[in-house]
Amino acid sequence: MQLLRKYNSLLEAQQVAMDLRSRGIATHIAGKESYRAAPIFSGAFYVGLWVVLDHQYDDALALLDDPDHPVRDPLPVEDIDVLEADFNGEVSHRAFSFIIIGAVVMLGLFLLVIS
Repeated sequence: MQLLRKYNSLLEAQQVAMDLRSRGIATHIAGKESYRAAPIFSGAFYVGLWVVLDHQYDDALALLDDPDHPVRDPLPVEDIDVLEADFNGEVSHRAFSFIIIGAVVMLGLFLLVIS
């Protein structure tokens, strides 16, 4: 995965991601949840638009400058759907693991303090 651009507007990042997706380029927007939570509190003042497959990075950059750029290796929408499902499942699994580990640590500290 390679960072394509950072956006101060989630809506703009989503529009660009949809445009790239329609041309066969798989993308991921990182930081959506933190950005939505209120940047002033979360510290997330931008979202990152990432190209999922490294070999599509140059085509994605070219498309940002020239909407008529021919993509060399576009993915069918079905393949992009599978990539997104796999990626989102992996991210969810990692987030869940982080939450469980945090809860166990907090419980341990709580038990240590009350002992």
